Amino acid sequence: MSEVAKSAAGATAKEILPSLGASGAIYAAVTLSALAFPDASISLIFLPFFAIPIQSGVGAIIALDAIGILRGWKMFDHYAHLSGATFGVLYYLYGPQWWDFMRIIHDPTEEEKEKSEA
Repeated sequence: MSEVAKSAAGATAKEILPSLGASGAIYAAVTLSALAFPDASISLIFLPFFAIPIQSGVGAIIALDAIGILRGWKMFDHYAHLSGATFGVLYYLYGPQWWDFMRIIHDPTEEEKEKSEA
């Protein structure tokens, strides 16, 4: 792409960079754990003797990523982190119902089995 085209494209839209890594999935698992086990505590690897409630720790890292998006920090993929955390919340709220729904759809009843065999 020529420099003129790059500058013209950059003026109208931001470049979308690829997202690598598993941090979004880890955020989903950590957020889901914080919601499922609110009385749990965590400790940091460099301060193992100092435990904090899991909800405070997860809330702090989510707030840090929200601030990172608002401030335009580029060191981490804040959008991937917050998307993973959002998925963790949605899975906590609707995951069991979704799996029940999928089982109903994909597990035919006895009457349907008899019809298909006939």
